[in-house]
Amino acid sequence: MLQDLGENERQVGRLRERIERLEAELTRVTPRLEGMPGGADRDRMAEGVAQIVDLEKELLRRIANLERERLRIEDEISALPEQQRRVITARYVEKKPWKKVVKEMHYDRRWTFRIHDAAIRRLEGKPPETSH
Repeated sequence: MLQDLGENERQVGRLRERIERLEAELTRVTPRLEGMPGGADRDRMAEGVAQIVDLEKELLRRIANLERERLRIEDEISALPEQQRRVITARYVEKKPWKKVVKEMHYDRRWTFRIHDAAIRRLEGKPPETSH
């Protein structure tokens, strides 16, 4: 669930990069078109603009889905017990490295990972682990 959110964010980033590359390419083509009759360059420009429009529509759709998913996940995180919520928020929402998360929690690494694992199990709807 949390990894899916990260993957969706990366996909949105890649779409933005594709749009930027296409726009840059079209910007290079534009000066050659001025004062010229129609033809292959104009067709290429129109095709490029249509591609950008399609990519922007896809980008908006993915951003909307990402926001819905983010809100759902934030609701689930807010329902976690305080320790679990702090670990999950620091690691996945604030994207802090483990070393910083451990330091902020004021627990040792092993205990912080136990809190994390319990939170992930809860978010995935799995029963808590029992100790033997």
